[in-house]
Amino acid sequence: RRDADRLTSGAQMEKVNVFLRRTPSQLLLKGAGKLLGAFAQNKAMLAQKYKQFIQTQDYTEVVEAVIEQLLLPFEWFAKSLERDVTQFFHAPLTALEETLKRLELEIAAQEGELKHMRKNPEAYRDPLVLFGIRLRQCEQLVQ
Repeated sequence: RRDADRLTSGAQMEKVNVFLRRTPSQLLLKGAGKLLGAFAQNKAMLAQKYKQFIQTQDYTEVVEAVIEQLLLPFEWFAKSLERDVTQFFHAPLTALEETLKRLELEIAAQEGELKHMRKNPEAYRDPLVLFGIRLRQCEQLVQ
């Protein structure tokens, strides 16, 4: 929950310079700007050329860099989710495994007792034994 709140509260972005790439047309415009920028009449033409250059430029690399900056925390969050879930359920899973082992041992012991009862049914069908069992049941109910 804390990580989700952190991700949705806002993103910190590094500044990306869209003119950092060194393309031939960019170098040409820069050189022409230095040469012709001193003359007032050429400033309007240079501004128009820069405007055209900006409008026709391909910004896919810049967009990919920005997208990577935005999505990187989400990728880290997705990768850490599996570890967090495993860590969260580690103790309950261990407790369940121990309980399962204990119950399997109890079942095995009771199955052994049941086999013994099936081998000697006369010991449990004897009227005196049945009376003793019934007597103990009644004593347990009274207590």
